[in-house]
Amino acid sequence: MNKSDLPESIDPQTKEGAKPVDHVRRRLNKAALATPVIASLVARPALACSVSGFMSGNTSPGRRDPRCDGYGCTPGFWKNNPEAWRIYSPGQCSQSNDRGKCQQWTSAGGTMLAAILPTTCANPFTKVGAGEYLLDILLKAIGGNGNDISTEYADVCHYIAAILNAAASEASYGSSVSEIQAGLCKAADNGNVNYYTTTLLAGLNARGCVFDAHGDCEKNFVAHSSGGCIPACPSGQTYNPVTLQCEATTAP
Repeated sequence: MNKSDLPESIDPQTKEGAKPVDHVRRRLNKAALATPVIASLVARPALACSVSGFMSGNTSPGRRDPRCDGYGCTPGFWKNNPEAWRIYSPGQCSQSNDRGKCQQWTSAGGTMLAAILPTTCANPFTKVGAGEYLLDILLKAIGGNGNDISTEYADVCHYIAAILNAAASEASYGSSVSEIQAGLCKAADNGNVNYYTTTLLAGLNARGCVFDAHGDCEKNFVAHSSGGCIPACPSGQTYNPVTLQCEATTAP
């Protein structure tokens, strides 16, 4: 924080008629003012929108969340681009065009909901069974090529997208698969699964996609050592997976 950000006491040597300054009191007042501001800045990453913030209790229903950094692809992206899936499988290609691009997918052999649900709590999604394929859930819930998700499936769709995002690029998404699963159990225990999925995770999933339709890094993104994609930072800066921002490179 810059000194100019804090209110300064008037200096009697530069302001006529000003009262003498108690410099000890001024330092104490500045410290008192700075403390809550610094605390709020430290808490902001968790408060803004993050699964870790939700787990620590810094994010709750009814609180307006500031914009957060990081990247995430929407449920519609994962539904329309099965080739981009990583770790988890959408199923099998059942029809390709003459250029070898898959035109139609079948969920047979793909990942089921049971594989991404946490093992420490029951399935909280009442509209879908654990034995349903992830791709089938997205296909029946999202119409056309957009992100128009049926309300009754919005919770599970945003959860699926969050898992796929974390599995594909934790470095840019900012949350791990295990964190998202633990968050779901906490939300179920507290009775706010809808908030967790359709507000918190939906926000994380709408920050901008790092992948193209084939799962390669989009323009202005580069492959990360973890296997995901991160922003191609300007010269002299490196990507920080904790703050999810490009920051000045620290000299060795």
